[in-house]
Amino acid sequence: MEAMQSKLLAFGHTYSRSERFFPIPFLVKHLEQHSCRLEWEPSWVFSTFLKLGASLVQLHTIYDRLFKSKDPCWQSYGKPHHVLTVLHLLLSSFASKPSLLPAFQRQPFVALALDAIATYLVELESLPRSDRRVQQTLGDFKALQRRLQRGL
Repeated sequence: MEAMQSKLLAFGHTYSRSERFFPIPFLVKHLEQHSCRLEWEPSWVFSTFLKLGASLVQLHTIYDRLFKSKDPCWQSYGKPHHVLTVLHLLLSSFASKPSLLPAFQRQPFVALALDAIATYLVELESLPRSDRRVQQTLGDFKALQRRLQRGL
């Protein structure tokens, strides 16, 4: 994982300004698939892109689209909620460190995040509660929702 991250950082610093040569949405999906399959740390992909200068808003949009696409690959890896887990970690990183965004972008992002969390909760609540991972993810998102509603 560290070798992949260092290569990505090296290439990213050179090519990240060009969507043509460094297509972030494609790379995020591809790297998340590898991360899921190889059971790597769930936050390493978005952490790497944050280090490269990708915005939190851009990354949330990418991951939200990944979630909404309902790609069957996550099911085939045996982790159907992988993207939701990563989304929780991404949004939690903001809740823990609001300085990831400039002050003028924080409140609009909180509103966006709360709307997205509501969508994730509806999805999770529609799943069988017998799955421990579903219960854990549901509890995590509810706690994050309360934290964001109280304000940072």
